[in-house]
Amino acid sequence: MSVDQDLMHPVFRELLGVPADPDALPIEERSIEELREEFATDMRNVDKEAPELDSVSDFVIPGPAGDIAARAYAGSRATRGPTILFIHGGGFFRGSIATHDSICRVLAAETGGVVVSVDYRRPPEDVFPAAVDDCYAALCWVSDNIADLGGDSKKLAVAGDSAGATQAAALTIKARDEDGPAISDQILYYPSVDHASPERWESNTLFGVGYWLDSAPYCIELYLPDEMMRTNPLASPLLARSHAGLPPAYICTAGFDPLRDQGSAYAEKLRASGVAVTYENLDNMLHGFVSCRGLVEEADAVIRRSIAAL
Repeated sequence: MSVDQDLMHPVFRELLGVPADPDALPIEERSIEELREEFATDMRNVDKEAPELDSVSDFVIPGPAGDIAARAYAGSRATRGPTILFIHGGGFFRGSIATHDSICRVLAAETGGVVVSVDYRRPPEDVFPAAVDDCYAALCWVSDNIADLGGDSKKLAVAGDSAGATQAAALTIKARDEDGPAISDQILYYPSVDHASPERWESNTLFGVGYWLDSAPYCIELYLPDEMMRTNPLASPLLARSHAGLPPAYICTAGFDPLRDQGSAYAEKLRASGVAVTYENLDNMLHGFVSCRGLVEEADAVIRRSIAAL
């Protein structure tokens, strides 16, 4: 199957047309610190000004291996909107509260609720399941402290983008299986849900190289160095034995994303298990577009539609 790049958003088509640096080192030969800083810079460069909020505060949450950094965003205090635990993306080893500050501000402003964004342990320092354990500890803490945060105790959602969406999906499975906090909804922006055999998806064949996600194999190797980890449903939510009883989901994918078909398959799997799903694929987008608020209008539009699905 051929790829027609004329269907791509012109902004992204132009960016993909910029020649790569011929002297750039392969990702495997660069330091983790350098890659993390480069990601943070890229995120700032594609962002735009985010809305002002009633309150933004930094604090820590007790975690299984020490304190977990967190930031709470409060929308309008005149309303008691949903409480959303947001988990940032970044290929599992990059990203932070700071790189996804903008998305969280928009989520809080649009819902009038409370968004809690968390950092989590990352590879190569800490591999799977460290990130899931940290995020689950944060979920339990947020559930126990919703009243103090000012959120709606009857509506606790999880959300994330890319690797963060993988963690969010994993939390719904873990909470169900361990009688954990009641999650009302899940928002998954282009999730990665099959790390056992990502090569089997047609979109991976079409867009695995040259479409902003060439580093995916490297990310998987860092996060899941043991191949047995990759079949664990908390690492690959698509492979869970059952998806029944999971919370309603909003899932979006991008047309030129190697993860597109995984996200679509996960939406189908949830639907087949009786879960209410709102799914949309933006044909002209690239992976990571929701973070590109300064480049494409579709970023904020998708955030608003995901909120409407809550």
